[in-house]
Amino acid sequence: MSRERVKDTLCELRKGNRALESEELAGAISHYNKAISSNRKNEVAWNNKGAVLISLNRLKEALACFDIAIELSPRYSDAWCNRGLVLIQMGEYEDAEASLKKALDSAKNNEVAWNAMGTLHSRRGDFEEAKKCYIRALKIDLEYYSALNNLARTCEEQGEFAEAIEYYNRFLAHNNVFAEAWYHKGLCQMELGLPAKALHSFERAINLDPHMKDAVAARKKAKALLKRREKHE
Repeated sequence: MSRERVKDTLCELRKGNRALESEELAGAISHYNKAISSNRKNEVAWNNKGAVLISLNRLKEALACFDIAIELSPRYSDAWCNRGLVLIQMGEYEDAEASLKKALDSAKNNEVAWNAMGTLHSRRGDFEEAKKCYIRALKIDLEYYSALNNLARTCEEQGEFAEAIEYYNRFLAHNNVFAEAWYHKGLCQMELGLPAKALHSFERAINLDPHMKDAVAARKKAKALLKRREKHE
């Protein structure tokens, strides 16, 4: 391949990555397609195009892209990981697990793959294994906030509400505009008999997402419980 074509491929890849970071998904796909046109054997372009297609919920097309990337580079951990993520969304858990194991065989410190493996175990109802995977991801990257949120949700689902709040607090310290996390933190506080604190959490969730009906209903319950307590004091 000529130096000019290599240069063109890399240029389009960079443009695609910048577009993806700006959430300009159509533009990102356009640039990745141009990179692929310059070099159909560029596994990164195929993988990145697949990642955009996941965001667009075009799962079968995304899967095809990852398969091509893996065919070009059989030990491409990120492509195996992305393949596993697509298969989880498609409900094909056995194939998803096989892909994620391939990702981890190729790169044991792939925190995204560990996080995805946690999601897979959680979907299957194996919460203890899910927590181990999320913790493994966080050991690799302490600032992997997606794993923190997932770990919090898993603790919540197991009824470990104090632990869940601790993880939600760590997550919200870095991303305090995620309404869903505030809502679930409030649910945990309600379970621990802390309606005043829960009310604050529900208010934060509603301020961020006024259309979150579950948070509005939960706020109403928290207020009612506080009123009952005031009457008995």
